[in-house]
Amino acid sequence: MVSTDALIKESFTIMDNDFDGKLALSELVIALRILGISSHMDNFNDKDDVLFSYDEYKTIAQKELGSSTPEQKFTEVLNQLDKNKSGQLSVETLRFLVLSICNNVSDSDVSNFIDYINPEHEENLSTTFIANKLSF
Repeated sequence: MVSTDALIKESFTIMDNDFDGKLALSELVIALRILGISSHMDNFNDKDDVLFSYDEYKTIAQKELGSSTPEQKFTEVLNQLDKNKSGQLSVETLRFLVLSICNNVSDSDVSNFIDYINPEHEENLSTTFIANKLSF
């Protein structure tokens, strides 16, 4: 499994769309969500026009994660999406999540991602399985 620090760095890199080494507030919130941290922009009301460096982002992410790993946090987030509390999500819900998180992703990319997560083409997948698969 990849270290928490490596996952924090990767989420920052993914969301640094203009490669300037800084995240706008909207990018920061999505980067935190990639780690399974369900922060909202409301938590940063006074920082609308602030850009966050990697070190600032890392400090925020580590504080929000606490003693949890990104995999544990991500499982918690996925379980919140599990409306019937079965411990599973449908592949269509997973597809929706990918489209919601990613900018400019092609249908082919989404299909490849789903095939990676779900090579057996199951209709539903365990939230723990999904989080584990995505945490490497």
